[in-house]
Amino acid sequence: MALTGMAGDLLPLAAPGRASLPQASLWQDGFPYVAFEGDRAVATASTIVHGECLYLALVATVPDARRKGYAQAVVRHSLQRAHETTGLTRTILHATNAGLSVYERLGYRATAQFTLYFPQSPK
Repeated sequence: MALTGMAGDLLPLAAPGRASLPQASLWQDGFPYVAFEGDRAVATASTIVHGECLYLALVATVPDARRKGYAQAVVRHSLQRAHETTGLTRTILHATNAGLSVYERLGYRATAQFTLYFPQSPK
């Protein structure tokens, strides 16, 4: 799997204003959120405090809700809440090709390329 390391000094962010984003804290120093379309969860993002940076992780959108702005809204919300709590402005992430354009629209820039190798599953 190809990944792109990305970084950005893009905080603070304006409120997204598109989706309902309740929080249930899963980790200490973590900011996980879920975006809803009505009563249905459609996207998720988590920001984790990592030293002097905020690490954006676990971003996903259900296939039929893609390209509607949910991922960007939940990412912005998670990053902003983490920034408001910690004061940190530097954010980092590892982007798949599917998510690369979302992060570029937010202001991230590529800093490195990675390739992940997975063991073959037994047949």
